[in-house]
Amino acid sequence: MVAIVFAGSIACNTDGTVFGLPVFFVWNVFSVFLIAGGMWLIFQLDPRNRDKP
Repeated sequence: MVAIVFAGSIACNTDGTVFGLPVFFVWNVFSVFLIAGGMWLIFQLDPRNRDKP
């Protein structure tokens, strides 16, 4: 996950724009959601976080 964010930061370090915003800024905002989603997935898949009957 960290390698993907790092590689994406290097790849998106351009002068282009997406929806009128710099590509690097859009990537950084997206990477926050990417990391949060990965953390949520790890939390959900951990058997110790299951509700006990």
